[in-house]
Amino acid sequence: MFLVILAFALGWSGVGRPPGRSAAEAAVVAAARKAWVGRAWFLRGFPQGDEIRFAADGSPLRRLRPGPWTLADMEITGVRGRRAALDVSGWRVGLRWRPKEEKFVGYRLQRIELRIRLGQNVPGPGAVGVIGRRLFIRTTAALARAVPPYWRPFIETDVEHRAAFPTRRTAVSKSCRSARRPQVRYNPQPEYNRWAGRTMIGGRTKLTFVVTASGRVRDIAVVEALGMGLDDSAVAALRSWRFDPARCGGKAVASPGAATFGFPRGGRWQPEE
Repeated sequence: MFLVILAFALGWSGVGRPPGRSAAEAAVVAAARKAWVGRAWFLRGFPQGDEIRFAADGSPLRRLRPGPWTLADMEITGVRGRRAALDVSGWRVGLRWRPKEEKFVGYRLQRIELRIRLGQNVPGPGAVGVIGRRLFIRTTAALARAVPPYWRPFIETDVEHRAAFPTRRTAVSKSCRSARRPQVRYNPQPEYNRWAGRTMIGGRTKLTFVVTASGRVRDIAVVEALGMGLDDSAVAALRSWRFDPARCGGKAVASPGAATFGFPRGGRWQPEE
């Protein structure tokens, strides 16, 4: 009986693991370290949380809870093999936009770990590339396809052309002899998230949009960014705003609009004129 228990214990701890499997796992770990460590990429799906689990092909084992893409950058610092899995460790990085330099800069927010179950049939080292494409967004073009539509004008166009958005999908009245501008009648406040509060980030984000003839907000676009998820908080609030729409000759018509939200450091938002 003692020999049976000892044999089970050795097999569970990995001491009795077949040599071929150990070598295969070591090869995958080495390939992943070479390909990933020292890099920073966006987590595909922009998931929240600090421990995320994936299958051997890189697909998530649980439904991901998406968050703002400016809080989904991962700086990879290590890869190790443990219990038939790859543990990918690093930092979740939040991005803040610097308008003078026209670029995002990163702030380390929390430690994060991705665990990839290798399963019974360990993939070869060549599978690391496939897994990486499932886990990470590694090019600007791929990022532009993955972000919410209201971010695409900011990512895809230069600063001189961003203010022209967004009038493509809604007919907008550009001229009217007896026009009346839309009047806001419901404007809830955006949330100031914990990451921005912890890092004492402040600043402003400017959004353009269209007020439809029914007084709802459509076609939102970020034209001046802030980052750290605050732009997305402003968008979420703006979507629920309600207006008395613009009128032309007494008839309700669609019209363009813009709103700037200021977030003081560590505080609550303040609307700006």
